[in-house]
Amino acid sequence: MYKIFTANICTHSCYPKKFLLIMKLTTFILFLAFMQASAAVFSQKITYKQNDVTLKQVFNEINKQTGYNLFWSAKSIRNTPKIDVNFQNTPLEDALKISLKSTNLTYTIDGKSVIIKEYPGAKNDAPAEVIADITVTGTVKDSKGTTLPGVSITVVDDPKRGTVTDNNGKFILDVKSGSVIRVSFIGFVAQTFTVSADNKLFNVVLLEDIKQADEVVVTAYGKKERKEAIVGSVTTIKPAELKIPASNLTTALAGQAAGIIAFQGTGQPGQDNAQFFIRGVTTFGYKVDPLILIDNIELTTNDLARLQVDDIASFSILKDASATALYGARGANGVILVATKQGKIGKPQISFRAENSVSQNTRSLKIADPITYMKLFNEATLSRDPYQPTPFDPDKIINTENTIAKGLGYNPYVYPAVDWLGLLLKKRTNTQRGNLSVSGGTPFARYYVGGSYNVDHGNLAEDAANNNSNNIKFTNYQL
Repeated sequence: MYKIFTANICTHSCYPKKFLLIMKLTTFILFLAFMQASAAVFSQKITYKQNDVTLKQVFNEINKQTGYNLFWSAKSIRNTPKIDVNFQNTPLEDALKISLKSTNLTYTIDGKSVIIKEYPGAKNDAPAEVIADITVTGTVKDSKGTTLPGVSITVVDDPKRGTVTDNNGKFILDVKSGSVIRVSFIGFVAQTFTVSADNKLFNVVLLEDIKQADEVVVTAYGKKERKEAIVGSVTTIKPAELKIPASNLTTALAGQAAGIIAFQGTGQPGQDNAQFFIRGVTTFGYKVDPLILIDNIELTTNDLARLQVDDIASFSILKDASATALYGARGANGVILVATKQGKIGKPQISFRAENSVSQNTRSLKIADPITYMKLFNEATLSRDPYQPTPFDPDKIINTENTIAKGLGYNPYVYPAVDWLGLLLKKRTNTQRGNLSVSGGTPFARYYVGGSYNVDHGNLAEDAANNNSNNIKFTNYQL
């Protein structure tokens, strides 16, 4: 018995139809995806449900979901009651109206900014000294494009009226038309602006004040304060004062600040780090070194010794109980705060410094010459036993004296007078250093790259014909 199966085999003519159908389906699916993405990007609807929340929480949620920047003064929402919200795909303006319904506040939308303010005829619990009719907003940045929090914004004619920038460098302030506002911050040049109906949005760029920079001290956690505003003993050392012909940075600290005791245990290259105390030793049998923070990172004395002076931006020392209050038991022996240089916006700047210094022993051993040695040895022998023969006869002493003076009986091989210490040590040695740095940047990225080359030669004399050199040489490369 046979069964016959039939199959429809598509010819070449049906392939284009299937291909066109696939293209149409693909186009339709992509169209739906783009419409969905577009709706998500340009959506101004809020979905948020919460009970007993403040207006500040609602405003932050609106900013998070829509990307709109909301500006308001803390005084205007200070006494507003908490509300219950239940937004389900609610448009932005409807959400604002619902949130502000039980208050005397209104809003204005300007581009991507929403300004929350009081009704012009709203009653205040306390009469205002100045009738504010303009809401000033803005952002404060430095020359590098970094936003500055904590900047003081005050009205020149009314110092009691003012505010400070938030963590994002933004501020909002209600003032009277024609008022002059002053923008000031520690270490920067203050600026003033006149407010009008056409001039109420400010993007302020503060420039560094070079004169005030010397009066600013870097304290705990990298915070900058004026010297007169600090309660405690803080010493600042200018990096230029540390550019001395010293073997490393720790030895250069000696004598630079009061209350610091520094001593060097050895002069061996690579092992010549100075040990130092800040106002004595507070604990015995435990760590006595001060806490060293370089760019807010705890490091050791060896790391500080190898740090190049050309790469230092500021150097501060906390010496009293304020160091313990800020850093706890780790700061009991004082704190050394070092901030390194950073790149600045602008064209690349290349800095190079090279130096060659000469050093010698601060004190050498005083060894008796051969004549003194022989005479003292004979005297010591006779003092013990007057009848004992002396180890050095007078003729040898006289001939050795003549050999030193190159007189009668001169013979350095029979009567040697060798300066053994002079053969072992050099009178002086040299140290070579080189430092190269490149810095610059754009508003998007800044860079500071530095490299150094240090060579410390030892003071042991070398024999050029001897392959087994006994000199000590330390070479250090840093990047």
